[in-house]
Amino acid sequence: MEPVITDDRIDLPDFMADSNPDNRSAVFSLVKATQFSGFPDVMGIYYETDQETALRVLKRIRSDAMDRYPVTDISVILRTGKISIGDYVSIVMAWGRRSDDAFSACKFVAEEIASEVPMWKYEVRKKEAVHYELDMK
Repeated sequence: MEPVITDDRIDLPDFMADSNPDNRSAVFSLVKATQFSGFPDVMGIYYETDQETALRVLKRIRSDAMDRYPVTDISVILRTGKISIGDYVSIVMAWGRRSDDAFSACKFVAEEIASEVPMWKYEVRKKEAVHYELDMK
């Protein structure tokens, strides 16, 4: 399944149903929005990306993982825009005959997303927004 970038809230059951029509066994990597700085007045997180570049990088990461690990499919969804604390930022699902292979593929994809996808993150606070440059290669 091709990677997806969306501004819409990610509904895990819907994503699972769309990504897994045959009810195959899968391994997940779920990333939820959390308070980046630990300030109690954080209302949410705002993520920005260059959509075209990010999709190209996500497709390459998915392809690399499919080549590297014996899995049958990998689904990736990445959220942008304002995300409430506790909502999903990204979900990676991998399917394989062995759960170890699917887990390794998920871990690889999640780590590559964190280090390779160009994203900018802002904390949305009650009184101000704070910008953080994510550490990207």
